Amino acid sequence: MTGRGWTESLTVVPGRRKYILLTDSEGYGEIQPVWESLNDGEVPIELRFFQDSPHLDKGLEDWLSAQKMGTCLYIAGKWERVKPLFRLAERVGFTEEEMQVKGVGPREKRVFCARCHTINRAGEDAEIPCRECGEKLEVSSHYSRLHDACYGFVII
Repeated sequence: MTGRGWTESLTVVPGRRKYILLTDSEGYGEIQPVWESLNDGEVPIELRFFQDSPHLDKGLEDWLSAQKMGTCLYIAGKWERVKPLFRLAERVGFTEEEMQVKGVGPREKRVFCARCHTINRAGEDAEIPCRECGEKLEVSSHYSRLHDACYGFVII
């Protein structure tokens, strides 16, 4: 998953009114350098740990909704946890420019079949068969946010 907001490494964005750092135990190593860089006492910082899907924590949605403009949000953790957190943050009003997200560990690659529109699961293979229509698909690096998957183009 790529795009604005998603990053290979988290970097400090200066000049924000507040910083929120959300992480799990797997992502703490990614968040820690940001925490140490910001922890000078001049700007408010909140560090919060999560363990389960954000869908299980209604308080998290309310808390994120209550944040003021100018807040910078950092999310780091296992892929299956940060993706729903990213969507939650967008839903409550954070823009991609106000967030940095880093997934850690192995992730499931999803591939959208351009022929039948089925979502397929793939490893690191460059070509896969579609599980629905059977067409051989070339796995593209182009990512669709709408489908939460890379495009799979039919090989002719």
